Amino acid sequence: MKVGDLVRWIHPQAFDYGLVLQMGEDSTEPWINRGGEVLISWFGNPAHSGFYPASHELLEIASESR
Repeated sequence: MKVGDLVRWIHPQAFDYGLVLQMGEDSTEPWINRGGEVLISWFGNPAHSGFYPASHELLEIASESR
């Protein structure tokens, strides 16, 4: 998964598409550690935009950026 990828959330009651805007970075501060996470802007429900684990079972790549 990388910046620019189109992703989909596949929960049957909350299906949505989003765009990966940023890759999380590791930090020495544990409360801001975002390693392994991606920042997603959701199209259908923008209020749920934010950082999600890239390996989340309900998150999949719909289309990869070039």
